[in-house]
Amino acid sequence: MAGEKFKTPYLLNNPKMREALRQYKLIESIEGSFDGFADLKLTGVQADEQSIIASYRCIGSKDVYPHVRSRLIERGAIKKSNVRSCNKKNSGQPNEYEHLHLVDEGAMIQVHLKVFNPNVLGDAEEFA
Repeated sequence: MAGEKFKTPYLLNNPKMREALRQYKLIESIEGSFDGFADLKLTGVQADEQSIIASYRCIGSKDVYPHVRSRLIERGAIKKSNVRSCNKKNSGQPNEYEHLHLVDEGAMIQVHLKVFNPNVLGDAEEFA
């Protein structure tokens, strides 16, 4: 059975959808217990009976950007073992961001986190 994909902004950022996703520790650490992100938006969810993939976009605070991966690990929001990949895109540009691909193998959860630099011009939504 193919996974269901959700991309409607109202559905994704509905408090009940986000509350349901927070039952997973990795998502809770990004959504609920970490204050280094501004304008955190859920931009996509793909789910089937075996796994969930959630995509987020936000603006990082000066406390976490650059080196978002290291800052999240230092603060206990994620573990090194959660990081599948981390890379910087559009370096030196107004829309520079770090993309983290995080996994929780036990819970079959993946998170794609796009963290824009704190000096992004305008809303990060413009650069999605």
